[in-house]
Amino acid sequence: MLRRGVLPLSCGAALLVAFALRVAGLGAQSLWYDEGFSVLLARQSIPEIARLTAGDIHPPLYYFLLHGWLQLAGSGEFALRFLSLLPSVLSVVTVARLAGRAGPLAAAAGALLAAVAPAAVWYGQETRMYALLVTLVGLSLDRFLAFLEQRGRPFLAWSGWVLATVLAAWAHFYGLFVVAAEVLVATGWLLGRRRAVVRPGLALAAGVVLVALAYLPWLGPATTRLDADESYYQGTLSLIQVLRETATLLAVGSTLDGPLATLGLGLFWLSVAVGAWAWRRRPLGAALLLLAAVVPLLLLLAISWNRPKFHPRYLLVTLPAVQALAATGLAWFLTVRPRRLRPLGNGVAVALALSLAASLLNAATDPRYARDDWRAVAAALQPGPRDAVALISGHAFPVFTYYYHGPYTPLPDGFTLSTRATLGYNLATTLNDLAARAERLWVVRWQDDVVDPNGMLDRLLATGADREPLAAAPHGVALERYRFRPGAHFAAEPAIRHPLRVEFEGVLTLLGYDEAGEAATPLALPAASQRTLTFYWQAKRPLTGDYKVAMRLVDERGVVWGRVDRRPAAYFYPTWRWKPGEIVFGDLPLPLAPTTPPGQYWLEVELYREEGSQLQPLNVLDALGNRAGQAARIATLTVLPPQGQQPAFTPPRPLAGDLGPVLLRGTDLPEVQPARPGSSLVVSAYLQRAATASPTATLRLRVERPNGELEVEFPVEPVVGYPIASWPPDWTWRAAWPLQLPATLTSGEWVVRLAGPSGVATLLRLTVVTDDRSFTLPDRLPNRLDLTFGEVATLRGWEIGAGAVHPGETLRVRLVWQAQGPSTRPLKRFLHLVDPSGRVVTQQDAPPGEDRWPTTGWLAGQVITDQAELALPVDLPAGEYQLVIGLYDPQSGARVPVAGSDHWRLATVQVG
Repeated sequence: MLRRGVLPLSCGAALLVAFALRVAGLGAQSLWYDEGFSVLLARQSIPEIARLTAGDIHPPLYYFLLHGWLQLAGSGEFALRFLSLLPSVLSVVTVARLAGRAGPLAAAAGALLAAVAPAAVWYGQETRMYALLVTLVGLSLDRFLAFLEQRGRPFLAWSGWVLATVLAAWAHFYGLFVVAAEVLVATGWLLGRRRAVVRPGLALAAGVVLVALAYLPWLGPATTRLDADESYYQGTLSLIQVLRETATLLAVGSTLDGPLATLGLGLFWLSVAVGAWAWRRRPLGAALLLLAAVVPLLLLLAISWNRPKFHPRYLLVTLPAVQALAATGLAWFLTVRPRRLRPLGNGVAVALALSLAASLLNAATDPRYARDDWRAVAAALQPGPRDAVALISGHAFPVFTYYYHGPYTPLPDGFTLSTRATLGYNLATTLNDLAARAERLWVVRWQDDVVDPNGMLDRLLATGADREPLAAAPHGVALERYRFRPGAHFAAEPAIRHPLRVEFEGVLTLLGYDEAGEAATPLALPAASQRTLTFYWQAKRPLTGDYKVAMRLVDERGVVWGRVDRRPAAYFYPTWRWKPGEIVFGDLPLPLAPTTPPGQYWLEVELYREEGSQLQPLNVLDALGNRAGQAARIATLTVLPPQGQQPAFTPPRPLAGDLGPVLLRGTDLPEVQPARPGSSLVVSAYLQRAATASPTATLRLRVERPNGELEVEFPVEPVVGYPIASWPPDWTWRAAWPLQLPATLTSGEWVVRLAGPSGVATLLRLTVVTDDRSFTLPDRLPNRLDLTFGEVATLRGWEIGAGAVHPGETLRVRLVWQAQGPSTRPLKRFLHLVDPSGRVVTQQDAPPGEDRWPTTGWLAGQVITDQAELALPVDLPAGEYQLVIGLYDPQSGARVPVAGSDHWRLATVQVG
């Protein structure tokens, strides 16, 4: 226990420590973007501040205070940040008062913890509202708890709670979260009282009403901005990311990593857990602190779940409660009984103190954690009379112009960040204007991966300017200088060397491609070469999906020799950010493996989107708008004989064997693979020319039982069109042969072997399953049919999930097919939901019955149950839609005829 008089001294010492840590180096670092925005707003008039902040998510209280502070203290970095230092130091008192309800030692620990907490120190040195928010939330919790405890003067506690809560809500949107926690505690407190409920209940209700009324003028701007707030990404917020980053910030700050950070993180949250347990005898305070720590997290997840935009500082609102619990836990460790355990408890406190000290030291000295250095940018930026300056991103102008006072061009020109305002080929107009009046261009880049995610500025400057070296490298901000070439002109649209017009279902158009450094067409390059193609795309309409492009290298047999999958443009420029009509470029490396043999190949392009575990390709449309398959052949590629030595290569699964004309080096097949009758696979082998190779020798591919019982055998050429005699002695080539397993293959173990004149090698073991073949129609078929699709199958019945279907839900369809026999090629089934105008609003394409039974493995009379799910768009209008079904060859796009057409209207679906 602390002796009388020691607690005030310890709290006073904590205040001095807090002040010293925050005042040290207060003006040493440059302002960063958010601080510059604060200064910009504070320099406006009071009405203008209110108007401008209505477009931001934060209420204007802090900007009002900063406006007045500028008149008194000036606008230097030290003076600006001192306004945050004052409430940050006062937070020592609020945390000490909260923790002090668990004892004087907890109060002292709380004061010291609040004084040295890295997050509190960092945001106590920033020209933002977070330090003010933390102090006001701590005061609100303290006064609220004082009112519930009914000690001293309840009215003063009540009025202090209301005032602090109103100010917290006007300091930051998330300040309202503390009200939710307090309402939950007050409700439980009132329900647990047996008498004297009316007066305190009315007082609490009146307090909540006053807070709501006080915030009412800002409710409209807050909700509007919240709806409009954009993220750089689509998807959902990651709970793991939120918990990890927030737990780290609150515990040891964001300026510590490695084992010491892990140790401090664990000990801090262990102290929080022990502190929550130590409050068990004061359930009212325990409930308030726990809910004040948890409720803001839950509310943040609720409002941001489908908007993955997050920073752990958003949850600084929980810091006072978390620190009070941690301080109580530390006090317990320091006084743990029995006394023999006290050294262990002291060790916890010392280890935590060391981690906090290391984090504070890093924040003050480690350049990795420094704020973006706009001050250094302005110092290094020395434009001459014939120089121009461009700021990328233009919305960073508040902090840029705080330090730099010369003329500049913002790109793009906007007041706040918008993920939709990206640089495109219209940037050429601005560059031409700058080149007409300047010899050099200084470029300041910050967050350019957001406003110029596709590198449009670099693409255009490369055509008319040369980069000059600069010695300066400011932290967090890029500074570059370019010299315009004489007569430089930047084109407002690309000059595409190989124009195309490939339509992908009215979604995207492939306009053509370029090959870097090409000398002639068609494409030709030596084996094992590397080359990149630039593709040009155009969105036909606003896109909501994240579409991907696959470029494949295939031969005339349909064997894929290489594939590359990625977003059509840069990673940070997904298709949902594209603007309709905008021309977008994207680079794709040719998927040419070092073992691809010389010969003629096709380059195919496919567009698709991922829906769960399914890939949904877009159909290619011909000139008449008809579907022409799911891949477009855009060019031929001639792989020439190799030059020099082959790059180092190891087969995915090495094998060894002398087959006569060739030496077997390996395969990319697994050792064992499940298979179905009729399924297709590509058998591959990595081969090298034998020393005594016969130019006429052939190989044979066999499918047989492990004991040699033969099912099928046929001759194969090692490398089609590339005779063995032409192979360089030290080169290894990939040989590949398409193999369709017979539909009559029975269950059990099979092997795929490659045989030559002098040897046989097993390439693959197959586990074939046919046990689930069925030739019996189900008894229950709600909607029976006798609908024949070509010579492949008859649709015997279907059903749709019971009940109405609504936008955003999944339409489930069950289909029952009966085969007439195997198809010559694998077919897919499509289900389209079509609106009254004939537009497909959602679809699902998949092999009937998924991949359990490929159509090439069907036997006459076999029954296949086919489950399909169609995800309805969330914005789908209510009304009647037609469900359309058909079968088609995905390679050619040709549909299987049915009832004199190529599709069948299966049902009318009511979307409500």
